[in-house]
Amino acid sequence: MNRDDYMDGRVDHETYYLAVGDAIGREAIERLALQIAPAKRFAELTKGDNHLNNIPLRKWDAMHYAVRNLVLRNGRTVMAISWSDKSRHNLPDGQVCWSLSETVCVLKASARRLGQEWLSKTEVAS
Repeated sequence: MNRDDYMDGRVDHETYYLAVGDAIGREAIERLALQIAPAKRFAELTKGDNHLNNIPLRKWDAMHYAVRNLVLRNGRTVMAISWSDKSRHNLPDGQVCWSLSETVCVLKASARRLGQEWLSKTEVAS
């Protein structure tokens, strides 16, 4: 899977950004998302606000440099998903193309997954 699959509609938004987040490092991305809010809060919000817009954008944005540093560490793997034809973007080895919006999308996808996992655990415990 790569960005072309997402842009052509073969892969949905959530699947694509979860794959990118997993390539960056799932545990690290989840730790950053949990600094924004606990999993229980994500679970509550996704019931009525699947886009998590009730959490101020500045909180998601504040994680950009931490996410970008993770992207830089795993650049080759992340770019293999983020861009299907790296030469088309004239990116030398070791460089990445990463935007603030990608940070937010990756974190929100991860937050929704954390919320769903929290709900699953609480339903099993009940």
